[in-house]
Amino acid sequence: MTFEYCLMQGDDHFDELKLKNFILDVNLDFPIPITDKISVDEFLTKIKKVGNVYCAYYQKEIVGCAFFYANDKAKNIAFLTLIAVSKKYRNCGIGGTLLDYMINYCEKLNFDTLQLYTHELNVGARRFYSKRGFYEIVCDRENNAKLELKLGEKK
Repeated sequence: MTFEYCLMQGDDHFDELKLKNFILDVNLDFPIPITDKISVDEFLTKIKKVGNVYCAYYQKEIVGCAFFYANDKAKNIAFLTLIAVSKKYRNCGIGGTLLDYMINYCEKLNFDTLQLYTHELNVGARRFYSKRGFYEIVCDRENNAKLELKLGEKK
């Protein structure tokens, strides 16, 4: 299988309906569903306004996404808010490729650090990030793990 990857920012190539359908498709794959934390419309409005999303496509359908913010130049920290791959396409390298694209993008913008939160029980996600050089730091949220990657030091 060959996948295509695309960066969406602002109104540039931002396909809100496809993104919404993708999020709803993977919603229940997380220990706490995305929609238990925020409405999909609110999430996409915020991403469209100040965030970015890398998408993986197969036959013109979104099969994976990495939603992130690379806008805190004061702290020089980028933040990954959500990465997901449709069940049917897991273990095809999509998640790692999306993460690599996002890391390269943030490095080009001279960010020093990439951070994220994941649920403490999401062992698969923690292992995924650990294999890519992320390490745990002090977390300020209950039931979460906070992970960090110093950009330029990725394994």
